[in-house]
Amino acid sequence: MERVIVEEGEIPEEQAIIVVQMAKTQNLLFGGTDNFSVSKEFNRIAGHKQKLALLKCLFAVSAADDSISTIESNVIRQIAEELGLERGEFVELRSRYREHLAVLKKKPPTSGEGG
Repeated sequence: MERVIVEEGEIPEEQAIIVVQMAKTQNLLFGGTDNFSVSKEFNRIAGHKQKLALLKCLFAVSAADDSISTIESNVIRQIAEELGLERGEFVELRSRYREHLAVLKKKPPTSGEGG
């Protein structure tokens, strides 16, 4: 995750390590209950370019396993909305990761099909 944050977020490695550790600690302590307040605070302090960089990082981290689930994509969309980003901006960033979107991947036939 640190590598993705450095590359996609364009921040120094030392800061990326801190960011990932903070995210892990926040998740352990609060789980999903504190997400809205975090995005609200980020929205307050970040510029437009930083908001887009965050979305890019979210897609990159989600794609790390070569598959962005519908749930992951929906959460990123929700974060984009909370940050006041335009739908078109979300769609444009998501399109860069099109090959990783699970909903667009061809599923292999299950046993008994196509036989």
